[in-house]
Amino acid sequence: MRRSERVAYLLGAVALEPLVAVLPAISDYREFPTLAALALVAVVGNASAIRRLGAVAHALNAPTDSGPATSRDPQPGFAADLVRHQAGAFMATVVDFAMMILLVEAGALGPMGATAAGAACGALTNFSLSKDWVFPGSNRGDARMSARYAAVSAGSLALNTTGEALANGVLGAPYLPARLLVSAIVSVAYNFPLHRRFVFRTPRTP
Repeated sequence: MRRSERVAYLLGAVALEPLVAVLPAISDYREFPTLAALALVAVVGNASAIRRLGAVAHALNAPTDSGPATSRDPQPGFAADLVRHQAGAFMATVVDFAMMILLVEAGALGPMGATAAGAACGALTNFSLSKDWVFPGSNRGDARMSARYAAVSAGSLALNTTGEALANGVLGAPYLPARLLVSAIVSVAYNFPLHRRFVFRTPRTP
């Protein structure tokens, strides 16, 4: 979580606040984008710091003649992949939420239908960013990669829509804060590991 990435997250969140503020139905939640960005910076930054401290402790405790690294060593690039993935997810979320808010406030769809439409637009944005920037070197055939991404996105769409239905339809939570919480959980716990290990897996050199 470098300075440039923190700036990108926070500026993007602040840029969303005027959009939230001018919409009467959600104007009371104008601070949520910034709070979500601050939470992301805090979680990812501290996770990266803890991982680095663990790597330092491992290096200090390892014998000097330990030889080549074994399979137990942390896979290189995990923290960088996580940061880039969350940055790409944040940019895709801007597209996702803008479409959702537009559809709800225009009266075109209800919160659950707008969630599905917004998630689909965000998925297309996220695929382009992931293929070319988040996981560089993962291009092993666009057709195969697209099929895998579509399968994971279908699961993500189901999780996001179900979470919105539970939070907004059953618990009565405002649709935008509910969507923020559900989308953050799905992104870190479901999308990232499957994107990294299955969809955009980079072939490792022996």
